[in-house]
Amino acid sequence: MEQRLYLEDLMAAVKEAMDSGVHSPDALREKVKLPKYAGWRSYDEWLPMNIERIWAYYHMGW
Repeated sequence: MEQRLYLEDLMAAVKEAMDSGVHSPDALREKVKLPKYAGWRSYDEWLPMNIERIWAYYHMGW
């Protein structure tokens, strides 16, 4: 359940950033942060990759 909420929060944050004009994966990795999950193990290592995957989903589709 927590992982699902994380993904929903991440998808919403990436979409919001993209809707506000942030379109490159590099810029999204700088802008999108989820402090609610910062205490999770490997948060810092995995968040950039997760952001890029969500960007690809919105940018290119499945």
